[in-house]
Amino acid sequence: MKKIIAMILALTTAASLAVTAIAETPDNNTPAANPSISFDKDADGVELNKDTTLTPGKTYYFPVKYTAAGGTASEALTSEQFSNYKFYFANEEGKSSIESMKVEKHKSVYSLAVKTKAGWPTTIADVSYTVSVIDKKNTDAKFDAAALNFKVGYKAIDENALKNPDYVVVDPSAPVITKDNFDELNKLADGKEVTFANGDWEFTVRVNGMKDINLVSNTDEIDAIIEKFQDQEFKFISFPAGPEFRTTGTLKIDVSDDMDLYAGNFFVYRYLGGKLTKVAATINKDDEVLTLKTKQLGRFVITNKEIKDNTVVDDSFNSNGSSSNGSNSNGAEKNPDTGANNFVGLAVAMAAVAAAGIVVARKRK
Repeated sequence: MKKIIAMILALTTAASLAVTAIAETPDNNTPAANPSISFDKDADGVELNKDTTLTPGKTYYFPVKYTAAGGTASEALTSEQFSNYKFYFANEEGKSSIESMKVEKHKSVYSLAVKTKAGWPTTIADVSYTVSVIDKKNTDAKFDAAALNFKVGYKAIDENALKNPDYVVVDPSAPVITKDNFDELNKLADGKEVTFANGDWEFTVRVNGMKDINLVSNTDEIDAIIEKFQDQEFKFISFPAGPEFRTTGTLKIDVSDDMDLYAGNFFVYRYLGGKLTKVAATINKDDEVLTLKTKQLGRFVITNKEIKDNTVVDDSFNSNGSSSNGSNSNGAEKNPDTGANNFVGLAVAMAAVAAAGIVVARKRK
């Protein structure tokens, strides 16, 4: 079953200046009339501009830069400035996509921390904020306001990936499949099953009548399970959006790299609401493929030893499947006067399972 999937990620970032004042300066050699702040690229090279799409459920840190009145060069925000400045964030659009926005010290650098609301939407939201700064020790200093414009969400699947219904590669960076996409695939397949794939997993199912879904996947380890069953091997594959199809499909997982490690013993569970529920699955030892039937994709756990059905792993989940543990301390130094909470809605109770990739086995040494 194992196939080599050549995924070319067309993730280009517009080469524009970091977000600065609403009135852009013509060039870097033109002195600014007023002091201003701007925001540099983050450690991964993500630039906060109108062409940037931030992933839900993540926190991004954009270093804060300061430009003095009459100056042309921007410098990192100092500790004294951090203490003296008060930052205000006025939302203009897309408030529901942001959990928090504040200036704080992150890895020794004062940065704008943008935490996107966790979730797995099928549409991309436009987000706009105006950032105002007041110098508490020098109220005569009039800062230029900074305009923030960016997007939050998941991109739709590339149209080129939809040409062959026998094998539709779902790039985790663009996992949204729309109703129109499904209609086109159903037409190409003559109403028969369509196979979606990424890395070691394949899901084959009929797609007639389907609406928009988010098919993002990842292989993040679930810490609570690892800690509870330390003498077992685990492999994780998650579809955190929990997409549900109209008919039952077939999920296949390549376990060729795990046959020896697992000694041919494979037990599959669905992890939902902090509980492990056993899932009927079969192993084809010749093809080295694990197969199960399901209408709804979710968080699947594969292990080499049987676990009692309906075992509770994390009892902090309430009846609706959300975690009741609201703590999320990262030890960051926070500016007490950011004013960020003026626009923040209710915080999500459950952190998103981020990122994506192919299925990998957890190898114990």
